[in-house]
Amino acid sequence: MSQYQHLPRQADVLKLAQQAIELSGTVKLADLPRLRELLENDSGEVTVVLNFAQDEDRNRVVTGSVEAQLEVLCQRCLQSMTQHVATTLSLAFVWDDIQAKALPRHLDPVMLEDESGYLDLYAVIEDELLLSLPITSLHEECASGEDGTPRQFGDIEESGTDVTENPFSALEQVKNDLKKTR
Repeated sequence: MSQYQHLPRQADVLKLAQQAIELSGTVKLADLPRLRELLENDSGEVTVVLNFAQDEDRNRVVTGSVEAQLEVLCQRCLQSMTQHVATTLSLAFVWDDIQAKALPRHLDPVMLEDESGYLDLYAVIEDELLLSLPITSLHEECASGEDGTPRQFGDIEESGTDVTENPFSALEQVKNDLKKTR
């Protein structure tokens, strides 16, 4: 088992799987450019545990976990909020679509570009975080109404005014005015 303060960007994943190595450490959010675009602040770190192995079908695999506290924008109040993201991964390394289709359902394929076995671990970690983000980030108080019930899409907050007015009432008035002039 190898412990890293900071996870390496590149690794020979085939060799790591053959030797059944565990890598654990951190990755700076600032080093993940696609994820960074969605963040309000990229000063944090991602905690990563990666267990490389060869399964019973001789697939070279990596399992593990990825966890981070991300500062994102609440989509309702547009204020910064902390979103906890944690996911597990179960991946197999393949070179083509045929190998990818032959994998058991519990393994997701990761395409290797060449026979060297080197892979950008940060890209894999970033993919997992992006897939784990909720579609919309909301503060807890923004996600529920004043009575504590979950808000639904299209809910309108009561503002003290009557919002039951028919939006076509102006057209109805025009129609009635036309009838009077005939």
